[in-house]
Amino acid sequence: MWQLVGWAVFCIGLFPLISMAIQTLIFLWRFCVVTELDLLSRYGAGSWVAITGADGGMGKLFAQKFARRGFNVLLIGFERCNLVAEQIREEYGVEARVVVKDFSKAWQPDFFVEIEDAFRELDLSVLVNNVASRKGWIPSHSQPAEDALETICCGTVVQARLSQMAISKFVGRDAKLKSAVIFMTALLVFPNFGLSVPLMNTVHATFLSVYEASNAFGYFHAMSLCDEYLSPIYNGRIDMLNITPGAVVGENTQVLLKQPFHATANRFVDQTLAFLGNVQGAACASVVHVVAMALGSVFPLFYKNGPYSAPNTGKLIATNFMKQRGNGKIVS
Repeated sequence: MWQLVGWAVFCIGLFPLISMAIQTLIFLWRFCVVTELDLLSRYGAGSWVAITGADGGMGKLFAQKFARRGFNVLLIGFERCNLVAEQIREEYGVEARVVVKDFSKAWQPDFFVEIEDAFRELDLSVLVNNVASRKGWIPSHSQPAEDALETICCGTVVQARLSQMAISKFVGRDAKLKSAVIFMTALLVFPNFGLSVPLMNTVHATFLSVYEASNAFGYFHAMSLCDEYLSPIYNGRIDMLNITPGAVVGENTQVLLKQPFHATANRFVDQTLAFLGNVQGAACASVVHVVAMALGSVFPLFYKNGPYSAPNTGKLIATNFMKQRGNGKIVS
């Protein structure tokens, strides 16, 4: 009997090691083996990529990089999208259209009509759900109500509605061509190698409660759609990629340079495009973020304490946002 118990304990102890080995192999394959596909051939020459929040940051980079690969681009966001579109037309010789939208107003009844008309008219092949409203406040209970509502609207309504509209378009395209949805969500869940409660595998940043909750919606909404549209029913026609960034430093997020486990926006977008069509479901497009996840898996307090923990990162973002706003009292 004791010998049987010993074998059971041995097998239970072996499971996390096997899980770690599998995760290591996945990591090596994704970052050392995977190379970018011929995306234009895969999704169709002359087709269009729609990008939300394309007026700056990673949205602007996605627009430029898809245009460089020969795609026409539909830029959806603030007025600055017109400047991005002009630069893309001149530099890459592709078509670029703009739909000016303030996504914080996506609750309005007719908000999506113009976007839906554009989706219907164009040969849309890829949707990049990029837009977000990163607003934090210290203390959270003092956050202006309009900020909370705008964050929720940007992080939930927009992704849900645009995904529905785009996928409706994709299922009606030529069966020989593939389509794709890229979800830019957040680093919320990481492997805990089967150790369950002893190593909790979720991470969240303090002082960003509404933003983090919106990210959670985006992540699980994306995963639900991935499970549905990657099923055999759709015969692999739609690539579904749920990208989970941590700290990404771009033109609008320079404050995150203080976070050592950050990725550069340019490299992050390049890696995302390398994953497109090669990787399905959830994926982290940064080696640095994967290392951070591994540390969080093995040392749970890594994300709970210390100068580079998630709470301190949240405080950094919230403090910077409040300074930019020029109002509110920042407390320790």
